[in-house]
Amino acid sequence: MHHSPPFDRSFALFPYEAPIVQFIIQLKFCANLPVARLFSELLLERITTAWYKSSPLPDLILPIPLHRQRLSERGFNQALEIAKPIAKKLKLPIDSGIKRIKPTAAQSGLSATGRKRNIKSAFKSTRDYRGQTIALIDDVVTTGSTVTECSKLLKQRGANAIHVWCVARA
Repeated sequence: MHHSPPFDRSFALFPYEAPIVQFIIQLKFCANLPVARLFSELLLERITTAWYKSSPLPDLILPIPLHRQRLSERGFNQALEIAKPIAKKLKLPIDSGIKRIKPTAAQSGLSATGRKRNIKSAFKSTRDYRGQTIALIDDVVTTGSTVTECSKLLKQRGANAIHVWCVARA
């Protein structure tokens, strides 16, 4: 049985394949932050000229959060680094009302079922998102487990609509 995802729209700049995979690896694992800036500029261009050319922008941007342990290891959240220039240019607030409460294994080495199990109940929020349209931003969407889990939580917290923005999608 196939269920519709809990998010309403999904946008990706690229398919998750070479050479984009290498750029994402450079960003995440080699702290090559200028790559995040490049992704921001490319996303901004697409957001303003295509995706939202004739429809209103979301109310806020919510970068997929990292668990504090992963954040401490990496030193930065790649989704937040991508989101900051976009939020500034579009004059949208960046929200951090979702916390990753479970230190999950890296999704990249897991099967689709493993990813779903790994991310289950990994996030929590006490914030009220009633009536808001939220842009969830991440670098990569592969199986969609992470954005699905966050979207479910945002909808439970009253969000009206969730739009997923990502650099690459498998």
